[in-house]
Amino acid sequence: MYPASIGYVTLPKKDKRNEFFVAAEVRPANLGISSIFLPCKTLREYFYRVSEREGSTVRQTLYEVLHVPCTASPSELRVAFKLRKLELEAKHCPRSEFVLIERAFNILGDPGLRA
Repeated sequence: MYPASIGYVTLPKKDKRNEFFVAAEVRPANLGISSIFLPCKTLREYFYRVSEREGSTVRQTLYEVLHVPCTASPSELRVAFKLRKLELEAKHCPRSEFVLIERAFNILGDPGLRA
């Protein structure tokens, strides 16, 4: 592990194996490391995948978090988000549950990220 601040990140490019990656500038360039290459698959997994629940081997999709089909329209997503928020408030769920549904709605509500 090397915790460092990231500066400029390039647009995704393909490597020899036809897999996408980005180059990220490391600030400050300590230990002689000025940039790192990150596979897009890893970034997608880290930022857009729902984490596993304790004791469960199955990962939920963002659609399952909001309880909507993958064909849901933007208005259906908005209604589902508001309903899930009310359900969680009624159950007095922890903040992490609210963060999860907000994350799902923000990603699915943006056409570019949803695609």
